[in-house]
Amino acid sequence: MKVIWSSLAKSRLKQVHEYYAEKVSVKVAKSITQSILDSIRLLRKNPQLGKVEETPEGLETYRGLRCLIEGDYKIVYRVMDVYDAIDLVTIFYTYRDPDKMLEED
Repeated sequence: MKVIWSSLAKSRLKQVHEYYAEKVSVKVAKSITQSILDSIRLLRKNPQLGKVEETPEGLETYRGLRCLIEGDYKIVYRVMDVYDAIDLVTIFYTYRDPDKMLEED
């Protein structure tokens, strides 16, 4: 399966890297982002690996989302069997308010 990255998912991964590079070290930032990318690669072969995510209130168009936890981050995606693809919706810090999962920062 191919992975289709949303602009929000790309932005969030970049934010994760920038945060750890600034607050901790570039080495830690690379390690965390690499772990997230490794999990996404795993999804390509096992798209049903993540659990079904509750649909956010008022966002019924996002029904059918799944999530895979990697460290302190949730990789939120949707399997699109018709297109043989995974729609990578966002990467979300698990300690944030889940109602803000799909909001732009």
